[in-house]
Amino acid sequence: MKPGQEPSLRRAIRVGDAEARERSRRRLRRRRRLDRFMQALRHLLGMRNSLVVEQVRYTERDATPLARALATGETGSKDYLVRFPDGAGMRIRCQHARVYADLMPDPRLPAYEALARVIRPGMRVLELGAGTGAGSAALARAVGPSGGVVSLERDGESVRFARRRYPVPHLAAERGGVESLRGELDGAFDTIVSPISQLDRPTLAELCRCLAGGGCLAIWGTRPDTVDDLLSDLRDWTVSHLEPGLTVFRKPQADDPDPGVSNLER
Repeated sequence: MKPGQEPSLRRAIRVGDAEARERSRRRLRRRRRLDRFMQALRHLLGMRNSLVVEQVRYTERDATPLARALATGETGSKDYLVRFPDGAGMRIRCQHARVYADLMPDPRLPAYEALARVIRPGMRVLELGAGTGAGSAALARAVGPSGGVVSLERDGESVRFARRRYPVPHLAAERGGVESLRGELDGAFDTIVSPISQLDRPTLAELCRCLAGGGCLAIWGTRPDTVDDLLSDLRDWTVSHLEPGLTVFRKPQADDPDPGVSNLER
């Protein structure tokens, strides 16, 4: 306490601060109770919150907020009714493993933005583990109408949604995985994009077969230590780290005298 300062004054300030904090907490509790009441009322009246993104309407099928529904863990989910611009509709279920970019952050998109250094107009791109299609649409924009994107995804709901949400002529959303590539010619793609979670040695070998000489294999996602041995199969390829969580391997040309020089660095 400073000389000359009244002891009661300092005590009054502390009491006032405590009372102000308590009033703020009470207001917050009242606001939360009101929000829960309004959500319950909307549910009883059959009213649902809606969100419109690029003429696509998402209407929730229950009053539980998306963040709360997913907070229960890997099994958490929330259902929506989707209405597309052409009038078609479908039901979707948001989950941690099924991400809809209009409703929740898609981990693919930051990595795909960095791929602008690799992908050029006119390229043919293969995407493995495409999800619900937001990343596929970004790749399709990058290659332009003179190129093409083939996106593979095993989840049927994700594929059906991607076809309706992103109807791009030079984007083909197909249900399946690496086994769908058996009919593709060697070197059919200029760039291949894959999450690290879907790679094993047979998958990696098939992707390398389908990648053209000089092409890039882009791998995104957190890399566990267990895949270091797997990626050692690409030790003769040039490696570029475009950003944390995105690694690009350039396949040497058949006649490349120095495969250690990346076209990203030329």
